[in-house]
Amino acid sequence: ALGAMHLSGLPQAQNRTIHRNAAMNMYGSVVTRVRSLVSSSQTTPNLELLATTLLLCMFEKMSSADSNWKIHLSGAGHIFKSMYSPRPALPGGDSLDGLAVSNTLPLRRFLVSLMSYLDLAASCATGEAPLIAGNYWETLGGGWEYNLGVPSFATSRQPADRTMAQLRNSWSRLMSIQLEICRFSGMIRDGIDDRQKELMHSDIQYRIRNWHESAPDVYLRLEGLNEMPADASPEEAETLTAAACVLGYALGATVYLERTVTRRVGSAAFDPVIKQAVDRMFTLTFNFSSGITQLANLWALLTAGIATVDPEQQNRLRERLMGMRNFGFKV
Repeated sequence: ALGAMHLSGLPQAQNRTIHRNAAMNMYGSVVTRVRSLVSSSQTTPNLELLATTLLLCMFEKMSSADSNWKIHLSGAGHIFKSMYSPRPALPGGDSLDGLAVSNTLPLRRFLVSLMSYLDLAASCATGEAPLIAGNYWETLGGGWEYNLGVPSFATSRQPADRTMAQLRNSWSRLMSIQLEICRFSGMIRDGIDDRQKELMHSDIQYRIRNWHESAPDVYLRLEGLNEMPADASPEEAETLTAAACVLGYALGATVYLERTVTRRVGSAAFDPVIKQAVDRMFTLTFNFSSGITQLANLWALLTAGIATVDPEQQNRLRERLMGMRNFGFKV
């Protein structure tokens, strides 16, 4: 269904209506089966059910202009919590339910990371608290594996493995900071006193500074670079693309925090620090990513777009988003 919906959204694809109808028919069938399984007392939550629900979430994100995808994300959250809730062992058995078996499977780490990625995206978009508290991609998933390489699935070692592992670790730390900003946003909305607001703001600013100061050396290779070196090897191009993506998100955390506190758009016109961060985010996004890797930079790009008042940057952002149609997404 996801593949057919993707095809139906490609401008150059033929028989787009046929693909869309096929996708919707399959989607309806899967939703019915999932609803039946979830409502059954005989169903034990497992990885297959979690994976299916997350795919439904991504299907809705691709096919709809509304927020139906959050319904499936909420369902995935309930399944996730059920999987990780303590349960008594089955009489005379080893309690080999979906979670127990999955402890030895690479898929578990991937799905936990995907769940947390979508959970954080929803939290940033809505200002609401994440469905599941804490850095559960680390405590329950065993590390970050949604993007920047998936080592558990690797059949052989690659030259960039060590560097990509460092980037995944720094991405994980950054995710924790983003979650804290989301929590901070909710507290401001609910009405915290000025003293508590100031203390929490300062604490998050410190965490962001600490992230930059303790980041792996790979980020130093981006200093002074405004585009991918023409003589970059495939390994270097891969690591610089990934590092630029993560650094864009780190700079985006500063911009996002400022917007959370001030509740204003176009902050680059008022704050030189924000303007510097936004300018660098545009450089990293446009000059170090191309093709499918552009999709990994959308949150940072949209965050920069909300803050910028530069007409040229706004036009470039608009063109990049319109170009997302080539990947089958609605704009």
